[in-house]
Amino acid sequence: KELPLVNFTALGSNIGVVRCRRCRTYINPYAKFVDSGKKWLCNLCGNVNDVPGEYYSPLMGNGLRQDNAQRPELTHASCEFVAPPEYMVRPPQRPSYVFCLDVSASSVKSGFLAAACAGILSSLDKLPGEDRTQVAILTFDANVHFYDLKATQSQAKMIVCPEVTLRGGNNKDNLDDVLLPLPDDLFANLQDSLPIIKDLLQKIPTIFQNNTNVETAFGPTIVAAMKILSNLGGKLVAFLTGIPSIGAGRLQNRDDKRLYGTPKEKELFVSALQWYQDKALLCSKEQICIDLFLSSSQYIDNGTLGQLPKYTGGQLNYSKGFYPEKGDAMKLQRDIHRLLTRPTAFEAVMRVRCTGGVKITAFFGHFFVRGQDLLALPNVDSDKGFGICMQHLPNQTINSTTFCIQAALLYTSSDGERRIRVHTLCLPVSSQPVEIYRRIDVISTTELIAKLAIDATLSQSLEHARSNLFDTAVAIFKHVRAIVGNQAADQSQLILPEALRLLPLLVMCLIKHTTFRGEVDITPDERVACMARWMTTPLARSLPFLHPCLFDLLNVLNKEQPYGVKVVSAAALDSSRIYMLNNGSYLAVWVGRRVPQDVLKTVFGTDDPQQITTLADTDEVQPIATFIANMQEGGGAAGWPNVVLVREGSQTERVLFSRFLVEDEVGPTLSYGNFLCQLQTRITHVTAK
Repeated sequence: KELPLVNFTALGSNIGVVRCRRCRTYINPYAKFVDSGKKWLCNLCGNVNDVPGEYYSPLMGNGLRQDNAQRPELTHASCEFVAPPEYMVRPPQRPSYVFCLDVSASSVKSGFLAAACAGILSSLDKLPGEDRTQVAILTFDANVHFYDLKATQSQAKMIVCPEVTLRGGNNKDNLDDVLLPLPDDLFANLQDSLPIIKDLLQKIPTIFQNNTNVETAFGPTIVAAMKILSNLGGKLVAFLTGIPSIGAGRLQNRDDKRLYGTPKEKELFVSALQWYQDKALLCSKEQICIDLFLSSSQYIDNGTLGQLPKYTGGQLNYSKGFYPEKGDAMKLQRDIHRLLTRPTAFEAVMRVRCTGGVKITAFFGHFFVRGQDLLALPNVDSDKGFGICMQHLPNQTINSTTFCIQAALLYTSSDGERRIRVHTLCLPVSSQPVEIYRRIDVISTTELIAKLAIDATLSQSLEHARSNLFDTAVAIFKHVRAIVGNQAADQSQLILPEALRLLPLLVMCLIKHTTFRGEVDITPDERVACMARWMTTPLARSLPFLHPCLFDLLNVLNKEQPYGVKVVSAAALDSSRIYMLNNGSYLAVWVGRRVPQDVLKTVFGTDDPQQITTLADTDEVQPIATFIANMQEGGGAAGWPNVVLVREGSQTERVLFSRFLVEDEVGPTLSYGNFLCQLQTRITHVTAK
């Protein structure tokens, strides 16, 4: 939905954006106009501000301005302002994209390179910016290959530069020691050179089809791409299938399975080389966002490579191996298309302000914090979310009946317009904690608990994080019991406000999640990828990732409600039916061993369970196909979910399906019933002290 756009300069060239002189809050619907409309009262700090003459309007009897209905900034809590020239450090830059493609033997043989090229190719016509957009392409194995994409030639020209691999890239302060071929011609205007760029992307898999080089000069490629984008900013999209093995940024394989399940396992989740964080911070300064697509069945060190998107507002996409026959090629192409075509803001900074008496103590997401509270975001898009912790300062009272929070994002649109997007939230203040518990948003609370647990993992250990999750739930419920009172005669019952009824289940889901679960078969790369996703996925799209959803596909086929299965447990499964589980990463279609043959024939086109591969392409099965397609399209930040077929009793059932039945006892974890008993026992024990 388009937000209303406000242009204050239309009222006068000198008016600027109307803001509080003291705290710099933007004018919003919760500000109050006083003194016959000549002044306005800031709803965050209480300061009384003069109303610019050009912005003045008399007040009506109800205290509202006479032009209130015509002023979107006074009627919409979310709106955008056109930024005046003083909000620009430099003119808005054109959308610029550099694609860095791994052409090593593993990338070629797995089909990853071909799928990556196809994904970019399918997105070129839909890149934002129209005639302003420019593109550069690099490929790499042991060497870095550049391409001259000028529109005046019949095809792209490759330039191989071994010296880029061997020299430069270690200076964290500048890129002056990196020498580029054709420094002024590596970027091409997308519209002018579109036929040449498309031709090159079609040919790259063929050019390198017999490549036997297994080395990856990833670091030098990143440095070269940074050099191309320096002074411009933009998006750097890199593809990699093996641990960087040559040149600057070279990494060693530090995957030591002896550390799994020990306090030292956390060392595998953090960066092994400062070089990557240094380059990421330099990119943030240069307004360069780095998005990574990583795929390897071997250790690739997400803990180190993940520093690049972490500090530049980017996205870490990881798959454990690449198997086109299982749908990975389609998934990669869809994920690339989503990343390149979703609404994106460039050269952004964000600041969050709140009512006095409360301070912001922590930010969560992918960004770099400048100063104390300014989030630097070279790119920010519709698939990104942020978490913020606030603390009520001791011995300070909120002297108001409302508490206000305002987030302001200054950014450049893909059309080259500098804008300020402002969201203002106003909440009632109560001195009764019970009122807060009755209105708590349990999903937001769980998401924030997850982010805090990730911090605990990185600073202490996975075991400590799991303990923190459980102890946090105990502390909340202990406090609720003390305030609300346990009205049950039987103290063994856990009585909770309606808003918190799901919290025990969701905390248990966190403890069982791939991110935190205490099993040694989960690799560090998998855990780090999950951590990155927790830190960035918007709230609305994270629920299946937290609590898998189970659907009865035969009800979908027959259009019989309900489609959803309330209890995600093996006890809810009927062997004569077909179910689908959405775990936020893929869609697992479970086929019971007693499904009638005629149903198998209708749904899958075969009555032999061993021959099932995909849905039948018939009108009769269209309700299921549409249901699955809608769920795939809604993947958003989570990526395009593949469909995985799982037969009851098969060898893959536990790994792909059963381990996500979160209300059951899975591995070392408790069933939901036993978890509730353990939780109640701990609460009773703690309360009795």
